[in-house]
Amino acid sequence: MNIRGKVVDIAGNKIVEGKKVSVYKKTGAANQKWKLVYVKDAPAIRSKGYNKVYGFFINRPFYLMSKLPMERVLDVTGGKNVLLASRNGKDTQKWTFDEKSKTIKSFAYKAKCLDIENAGQSANLQIWNINSRWF
Repeated sequence: MNIRGKVVDIAGNKIVEGKKVSVYKKTGAANQKWKLVYVKDAPAIRSKGYNKVYGFFINRPFYLMSKLPMERVLDVTGGKNVLLASRNGKDTQKWTFDEKSKTIKSFAYKAKCLDIENAGQSANLQIWNINSRWF
């Protein structure tokens, strides 16, 4: 996930439960590598198929899982903060790709998406109103 040369980053490679996730310039280090894992047992939702340009199944929930040991995932707490957490199957850890807005939306907070605070000028990753395109 890359926006203006910034990527989702786990500061200091520390995979601590509840650690805040941020964005940082791309270095290619392991703490910036993520895998998209689709949720197989999620409730069925209407899908429009596969978007070849962006590489996502549209409206199909997934986890954003760190490639660091322990495979922690992005989780939303307090309706805004994005943290690392052990996978627990809760909707706050699930995301979907919205083809219309070109955003990664929160599955739990349907009207919010992944966002870099302060119009992309901050290092803080949060969820916010759908206005942030990652692609």
